[in-house]
Amino acid sequence: MDGRTQGEQKFIDQYTRKFMVEWSRNQVAGHPTPVVSTNNNKVYVTYAVSKGWLAKDLSKVTSKGFGIAASFLK
Repeated sequence: MDGRTQGEQKFIDQYTRKFMVEWSRNQVAGHPTPVVSTNNNKVYVTYAVSKGWLAKDLSKVTSKGFGIAASFLK
C-alpha cells in the first residue's frame, strides 16, 4: 500500500471497516449516495474499493462490504 508502514496499513484497514458500518447504514436508510469521497477520507474509500467492499463508481456498498460492516459490529 504505497509505501506505508505496517502500522499505518493496519490502521487504514481497521478505520475503513469503521467507515463501512456508516456507509452500509446510509445505504440501508435509502440515501442515494452512501459514500462520500472527500480529501479527508479518500484513502479509506480507495482502500474499500480495492478490497471490493465498495462499487468502483462509489454508488453502493457491495455484499462483501456489508459482511465486513456486520463483522465489525460484533
